[in-house]
Amino acid sequence: MIIVYLYVACVLLFLATSLLKASYHMQYLKEVFPEKYEVYNTFLDAFTLKGYNLELQFILIFPVFKTYKLRENEKAKFLARKVRSLQYINFFFFLLLVSPLLLIFFLLY
Repeated sequence: MIIVYLYVACVLLFLATSLLKASYHMQYLKEVFPEKYEVYNTFLDAFTLKGYNLELQFILIFPVFKTYKLRENEKAKFLARKVRSLQYINFFFFLLLVSPLLLIFFLLY
């Protein structure tokens, strides 16, 4: 039963780090490209009908992060470090989620 609780905790931590990463990534994009992303208040606005943007959804949800060194100021550099660290933590929890499934797969075959 403890294993189930740990797995659920990993799922919740994975989702939490994904949401935090998306939030900070949106703040970074708003800092670097204020004219392009000024219509979005939060990262959730990219998922509504009013501000629907499939490219932005892909950038925010999936673990991609491209920095724009020439356009960065100090706040953007700070946000970039936060996004990068949350991306690594998120990847760690993803590996914890997938490892039992891979272990079962390789033990059965």
